[in-house]
Amino acid sequence: MTRICIENISLTYIKHVNKPNSLKESVIKYLLNFGKSFYTSENLLVLDDISFELNEGDRLGIIGVNGAGKSTLLKVITGIYQPSKGKIKIDGRISSLIEIGAGFDPELTGRENIYLNGLISGFSKKEISAKLDEIIEFSGLAEFIDSPIKYYSTGMGLRLGFSISTSINPEILICDELFAGGDINFIEKATVKLNQIIDQAHIFITVSHDNDYIRKFCNKVLYLKNCHVEYFGPDIEYAITKYIDDNKTKSIGN
Repeated sequence: MTRICIENISLTYIKHVNKPNSLKESVIKYLLNFGKSFYTSENLLVLDDISFELNEGDRLGIIGVNGAGKSTLLKVITGIYQPSKGKIKIDGRISSLIEIGAGFDPELTGRENIYLNGLISGFSKKEISAKLDEIIEFSGLAEFIDSPIKYYSTGMGLRLGFSISTSINPEILICDELFAGGDINFIEKATVKLNQIIDQAHIFITVSHDNDYIRKFCNKVLYLKNCHVEYFGPDIEYAITKYIDDNKTKSIGN
């Protein structure tokens, strides 16, 4: 059974203060400070004791203001970041629409990057080969698929990344905001494809500022406030109303 269990996850960054802009600046300030380090660092808590559980059939919407830790939480779940403490247990294969195309090797061709990304995501070469033509066709990049990625435009890279990420139906789909890249025709294709995958995925997790989208697609909501869980559960309207009221109060207070 597909399942995600997050237990008391926290994540702390090391924030550098007065970070040097160049080696010359670093040397000068070191000398002027009589051999002592002029630069300091401090710990920055970005996720604070996060716990929740999702089971097969769950569609989770994560809400909160910018800087609340929403995208960071997705990156922890997908393994991009390792938590400072806590446990993560995931039963099921993940496909994520986070920083699409970020893992491309610019020296490799589009075709080679399809295989590379697929293998990194845990799919076999046989599975990737079976979907290769579909990926290329959907991306609309057949003419450029054997050219190195370094010659692709940003839009072309996004189109290929989206096509790879959505080519094999995942058990767990994680999406950081709604993806739309390329021209209007590709945006329409991508929207239809994404909606199909959401319906087929065993578990779906998304970050969105669109409350109507959360209402339509999600059966649970996680409201992050100041990097901790303010609410987690099935009461979508309560969470959205609280989120809106909290921000109204903050605006009035400012």
